[in-house]
Amino acid sequence: MDLAHTLDAGAIVLHLDLPWQSFEAEKDSREHFFRYALKSFDELESYCKALKIRICVENGYDAPPVHTHYMYDTLFGRYDPDYMGLCFDTGHANKMCKENCLEYAEYYNDRLFMIHIHDNHGENDEHLLPFTGSFDWEGFAPLLARSPYRPPILIESMCKEAGDDSPWLEKALMAGSRFSAMVQKYRADF
Repeated sequence: MDLAHTLDAGAIVLHLDLPWQSFEAEKDSREHFFRYALKSFDELESYCKALKIRICVENGYDAPPVHTHYMYDTLFGRYDPDYMGLCFDTGHANKMCKENCLEYAEYYNDRLFMIHIHDNHGENDEHLLPFTGSFDWEGFAPLLARSPYRPPILIESMCKEAGDDSPWLEKALMAGSRFSAMVQKYRADF
């Protein structure tokens, strides 16, 4: 929190890995997990608010949507948007939400404060550049435009080829610029 405050970041991203297999196998496991998680968040709340640092919980890449929705409903029902938000990871959503990869961005749009954008083909967390996999970029652009998120666009891809990474960086810049233009177009319409 202190580092985020010093950097004037405004938020940190938290990967809250849900032990969802335990939730399904053990009767009181989910209640037990959230009792301790909420206790920690309760203890951090006043400190984070004093520093004006929001915690944005990222959608994971392995917990089924039913458990992820429960997590967000629990957190967002308890904490206000000045303290708790969503970091929407496009690659994780594309891998986990087969029926609608945009469901978290749609349902929790008013809490969408951070993004990690990258692409995949819906099976693995590949961290490809945007527009090189199967994620619904055209559907996501208006959702991001309506959300409280403000640019710059954060790409979470990586160059996987050894050697000169200049061509990859040029492609990353083009993909980021393309998506930024899409979001700006929709934002101008609102």
